[in-house]
Formats: sequence, C-alpha cells, structure tokens
Amino acid sequence: MVEALEPVKALRDAVWARSPQGGPTREYALLAGPNLVQAMIPTSKETRRAAATSLLRRTNRTSRVEVVGRVALATAARSGVLQRALSKRADLPATLPQGSVAEWVCEFFGRDDLVFIGGIGHPRTNAKPVVQVLTPEGAVVAWAKLGTNRLTRRLVDAEFASVGRVGGTSSGIAVPSPLARAELDDVTAILLGPLPGWTGSIRRPGAPSASEAMAVAALGDGVSHCMVFESDYATNVLARAAACSDAVIGRLATEAFKRSADQIEEPLSLGTFHGDFVPWNMLQTAGRLNLWDWERSRSSVPVGFDSIHYIAQTRRPSRGSSDKFLDGLPHFDVALRDLGITRPACLSLVCMYLIEMLLRYSADGDFVGSQQAAPAVAAYAKSLEQVLVEVRRR
Repeated sequence: MVEALEPVKALRDAVWARSPQGGPTREYALLAGPNLVQAMIPTSKETRRAAATSLLRRTNRTSRVEVVGRVALATAARSGVLQRALSKRADLPATLPQGSVAEWVCEFFGRDDLVFIGGIGHPRTNAKPVVQVLTPEGAVVAWAKLGTNRLTRRLVDAEFASVGRVGGTSSGIAVPSPLARAELDDVTAILLGPLPGWTGSIRRPGAPSASEAMAVAALGDGVSHCMVFESDYATNVLARAAACSDAVIGRLATEAFKRSADQIEEPLSLGTFHGDFVPWNMLQTAGRLNLWDWERSRSSVPVGFDSIHYIAQTRRPSRGSSDKFLDGLPHFDVALRDLGITRPACLSLVCMYLIEMLLRYSADGDFVGSQQAAPAVAAYAKSLEQVLVEVRRR
C-alpha cells in the first residue's frame, strides 16, 4: 500500500506531537514549505536569536536577492515580528512533549535548552522533515533527518550508512558524522554532525574541480578498475532493470546499458557516487569541500556520474534549444575527459548515468506512487532514448 505524506503535518507530528499533553515545556521554532517560512514560534529572546541565526546559515545559495531576503527575515525573526505575524497560521502544540524526536535529541546531548528548527524543501519523491538543532546562542550542534514513509525511512537509513562508510577518509572532503539513529513510533530518525554553513558571502561558488570529484570517488573503498560486464555494477544495473515494475522502462534500461557498455573497450573506473552532487548540497571552505545529503550514495559506481549530475542540474539550455540534457553533451564530454575518461567512453557513461537516474525514480514510484514519480521517470526516459540514438550511431 502506497503511503501519502503531507510534509508539514508529518513534520509537526514527528517532532512535536508524539505523546500525550504534559511533557516538559521547551520553546521551538518551525520552518516549513519550499524555501518559505510558514510558521516560526520561538518565544524567548534566546530562541528568537537562534531562529535568526538559522535563517542566515541554513543554505549556501548566494544570489543577492536571496541574501537581502534572508537578512530581512532574520531581522524580523530576531525582533519577534515574524513570529507574531505567522503564529496564528500554525496548528502546533505550545510545549514540546516527551517521546518526540526533539526529546530524544536532548537526551542524546544531555541538555534541555536546545532549539529545534524544522524544514521541508520543494515537493519531490524524497521530501522529508529535516530538523536543525541549535543552542540558544545559535550554534548548530546537529541535524536530524526523519523518515516518515517507506521511501524516506529507507533513504535516511541509507544516508546514515553512507556517511559512516565514507566519513573521515579524506582531508579534502568533509562529510557529516553519524551520531545516532532511533525508531520512534513510525518515524526513523537519524542524527548527523554539522558542517559549516553559509557565511554570508554573495560570491557565487565555482563548480568543483576534477580533483575534488576524484577525491569524492575515492572515499570509502577507493577507486577500482574493471571491464564493464565483469563488474558488480553491471550485475546490479541489469538486476534492477529486470525487476522494474514498469516493463517498458526495464527493457529500455537493459537495451541502453548493453549498447553503451559494448562501446567501452577499456576498464571502467568505479568508486563512490555521492548521488546528488549539486551546489546546494556542498560548500567550499578553506580548501575543503563540505558535502551533505548522502542518502542516494552508492559504492562501486562509474567515476564521472557525479560530474554529469552536477552539470545536468545546474546548466540552462542554450537559446533555441528544446532539450536541456542533450544541450549539455559537449559539457559532459569536457568534464569526463578532465577525469581521465577517454572520449569514446564519454557518451556511454552519459547513457549509463541516465539509466541510473531512470531506475532510481522508477523505484521511488514503487514506494510513493507512480503518479508522484511519473514526471521524473518520463523526463529521464526521454533523455535516455535521445542519447541512445547517438550511441547507436557510433
């Protein structure tokens, strides 16, 4: 049975409304919705200060408009004006009950003065409550992620395992530390150590270098080399395609993989795949690349997928172009060759990346409903069919 998730209600229920009335009083704040404040109710000077700090450091996006907007919201939050304006819209308890995720976090840290600010991003298959944990002074001590349906419970567990596998293996890449995991009613909660947040710079960061992409690939088990059809990766992809609930998608993925793999004549480099290697999941500070959101990470995946994903998610199509992905093919080629991948293999890797994304969202649909995953599945299937035409011409 497919579970429906209404994110704001799930956030409220998971964090603050899990037990009978009468729990200890704690002040809290709530942020929810796609990049918008829907409710924030810290009532003391200290928690207002923490909420303001959270708004300023919650993201590393750096457009001038967003900087001005966040400074304005933070100023309103610190003064209490924002809370008074929005509090009537929130159907939330006035106290923090026992047995909640927040209570579990307080027990883990052995303190009862922590401030909790929860948020949910844009609607998508993997949308889940994410809770920032701060001191009253505004210092971030942890992030909690909450799995509230079959898919998101699976993803938070995957992230907890991934950061444990790749963390502490490179001086140039920083990964959140896995602190704790708990099952609280029907919520799977994980607690991760913080990484540096946005510092206020309005300079737009550049794309990660080839050496940084290679450093990510080398995390955990390192980089290995193997002929495509002899690799565990090929076995995994073909098994997932065969098990695909949509037979048409499964056949497309199988044909595309075999066609593209046939054209790779040299050993394939396999390493760690972050899985969502995009500007909003990273921050470059003091010569170090900080990376979070590891829920889609996998090991023994072709090196280069993260670079393709970064370009695909950040490029805009050229004027007059009708297809964003095909328009990026020259850019994928350059990025992959910077990683030492030969030109004949580049198009095959792009094809394999699309297969990976197509199978990802097709599998998501099995958990949250095919209708919710349908737009992503259709988009990746279209791009894969178009790239497969190019592969067949080779």
